[in-house]
Amino acid sequence: MKVQMLVSKKGSPDGIRVFWYESGKEYNLPDHLATIFITEGWAEKVIEHEPTPQYETKIIKPSRKKGGGK
Repeated sequence: MKVQMLVSKKGSPDGIRVFWYESGKEYNLPDHLATIFITEGWAEKVIEHEPTPQYETKIIKPSRKKGGGK
């Protein structure tokens, strides 16, 4: 889960290594750690919006039918 830290805190994403998470920065964290940070008010969830798709405008010419009706 992507979060933005509101307060600088230490945390362990895997129960082994400890990292320093700095206030104002965004991090991709395991759900369990992100939930703790959010619940304690130390971080907020970052809501990512999908970019608006850019559509291509094309002019399609009608195809000619072979064999005609004559």
